[in-house]
Amino acid sequence: MATDPQAFIIWPQSSVELARVIVASDSHHHAGVAVARRVIELQRAAHAAGKLRIAPDEVSWFDPLPDTLEELPECESKFIGQQLALADKSKFLPGEYGRSG
Repeated sequence: MATDPQAFIIWPQSSVELARVIVASDSHHHAGVAVARRVIELQRAAHAAGKLRIAPDEVSWFDPLPDTLEELPECESKFIGQQLALADKSKFLPGEYGRSG
């Protein structure tokens, strides 16, 4: 029986698999990237097997997302710096998060 992507990720088998990926990572940043990669793999395989329903216009994201993840900086502080440069500082105070604006 097919399910939706959110239910698939919180399904015990998926959750345990993703927890293993997190535990095997050496930092929060690397864990986030590794989990994103694994989610794409799991969802792609489940969709192909008919176990996961994904809207046709969303299936096309399976291909570019891994490339996007590869473009992320290896270093967490560089990633944070890139995101801060893009952030609307009228919406939050970076200093409250230990970061300068």
